[in-house]
Parts: sequence; C-alpha cells; structure tokens
Amino acid sequence: MSLKNLQECILFSYTQNLLDDEEFCLLYDANGSNYFVFDHNQYSKFTLDVISEEECLANFRFRKLDIPYLAHTLRLPDKFVCANRTVASREEGLCILLKRLAYPCRYVDIMPQFGRSPQELSLIANKVVNEIYTLHGHLLTTLHHPWLTRAKLREMAEVVHQKGAALTNCWGFVDGTVSM
Repeated sequence: MSLKNLQECILFSYTQNLLDDEEFCLLYDANGSNYFVFDHNQYSKFTLDVISEEECLANFRFRKLDIPYLAHTLRLPDKFVCANRTVASREEGLCILLKRLAYPCRYVDIMPQFGRSPQELSLIANKVVNEIYTLHGHLLTTLHHPWLTRAKLREMAEVVHQKGAALTNCWGFVDGTVSM
C-alpha cells in the first residue's frame, strides 16, 4: 500500500468514526511524508541566454561568456545524466554548482531560477562535483606539482606584491572577504 493510500485510509477511517481524535493524529503523523512537495513546473527551465551579464556575475561569480569557456576548460561532458535519468546541459550543471558555491543557499531557494525540483538540483550539483573531482582531484591530493616549486611560489608572491598586496610571502586568498 502506498503512503498516499495509507493516508487516505486513515482519513476515511476517521470520517467514519472508526478512529478518535488522538488515534487519528498519532496514525496520520506516524505515516505522514517527511518530504515537501514543491511545484517547480511553474518556473521556466534555465537558459544562460536569457540571463543578463550583471545577473550572471552576481549569481555565479563569472561573466556570461566565461561560463561556456569554464565548462570547456574543466573538460565537462556535454550533458550530465543522473542516476534517476535527470539530464542537464554542461552549462546548466555548472551554473547550478556555481550558484551553490557562490553563496550558501538551499536548493529550494534556487528552484525558481533553474525550474527544477530541489531533488533534481541536488542530483545535478553532486554529479558535477563528482565529475570535476574525477577529472581534477589529483591536483588536490599532492602539493608536488611543477608550478608549486619554491621559485614559482616566490615569483607568484612577488607579482602579487607588485600589484599592491601587503605581503610577499602569501599566495592564498579568500573571495574578497575582509577579515581581521
């Protein structure tokens, strides 16, 4: 018996006075769904073409023309197919992930922007993260790379210092966040 049928049976039993108020509340709560149902179909599907340059930069931290370039540079596939057969284009998948990383937000908060359910957004974001990690995760597992030699790090620090930074021994940055 499905959850919906069970709930209807409980409700019917209550209307026929087979259950008192307390029994009804206990049974209905115990067999209720923990998932919210969101009507994402009222929103249009995401297309990068209809987003303004300012909106793209504000939401994804990249310019509109840079999104396809970034997807290509990351060697993302043309489309992402999730375990439940949800399909997203490479740009949509990347934008979903960028939106989640640009500012902490819930999937339900970005549902109107992408026209997808929170469950689909979660699946797509996870698929994109897994793809990026599969392709580029080796860069995170070791610091023994040719561009991280002592001489290269010194060169990077000097260039940053020449641009007006206070330190010459620092090569890490936080996204424009001022901290003390």
